[in-house]
Amino acid sequence: MPLMDATQMISKYVTDFGTTIENLGIKILNGYAAKLSEEYTARKNSLCSSSHLFRPRALVATFADGTKVRYPIGDRKNLIARAKKLIESKAVCVDYEGEYWPFVPSTLLGANYSSSPMDGFSNSGKKTVGTFSYTSDILGDLVLPFSFESVPESLLKNAIKCLKNASISSGSFCKGSRSINIKARRFRGKGLIKGNTKRIYTRDIKLSSQDPTGCGKDNAPYYYCLSYIGESIKNVHLLLRTQGGGGSRRPRLPALPGA
Repeated sequence: MPLMDATQMISKYVTDFGTTIENLGIKILNGYAAKLSEEYTARKNSLCSSSHLFRPRALVATFADGTKVRYPIGDRKNLIARAKKLIESKAVCVDYEGEYWPFVPSTLLGANYSSSPMDGFSNSGKKTVGTFSYTSDILGDLVLPFSFESVPESLLKNAIKCLKNASISSGSFCKGSRSINIKARRFRGKGLIKGNTKRIYTRDIKLSSQDPTGCGKDNAPYYYCLSYIGESIKNVHLLLRTQGGGGSRRPRLPALPGA
């Protein structure tokens, strides 16, 4: 197993929920922290561990020898600059993995979770589809497709509240945006279906805003728990204008349908 360097920390980490963590200890593959020296500082002795609460967002760089290194990033506003620095440091591939919370505490959302099974489900499989405006952590404003189960109506209604400029149609357009391999940030909610046999329902709730708090607050009362899965993008190095490194020129992207 490769040796990990545990001597580094992020002085100030801002979560997607807007809370700040001082002196966040990290582990990074030995010998690679120096490639993002402006992001890290020497670790202090007294740190409060948050490793089981959430996983920090990170840029995942692959180098020419196949070595893959995960670089936690303290603030989303620095993602582009840090990605370019990794490309200049000879990374041949850079991916983005957003923040992940396996369970979002209700104290962050300002709303309580449900504790009662829910009815109103059917086996029709009918879904409501359309498009919505989305603000990416790296790529700016995009139009992305969505698809959500049509029943129960209360779950659909609150999911759509999380989407800016949601447009419901018989078939979503701008499907070409999938070619850039972006997965929108989202909550994953779970609860129990009312009945003799306790079955679980699961819904993925996409959200437009970079601040997930409001969406989580609206949806928490309809689920027993919510996890949060931040945005992810494959091949970031192909989507940025850079000089040198693994992606010396930005390729021409395919035109989006309807553009």
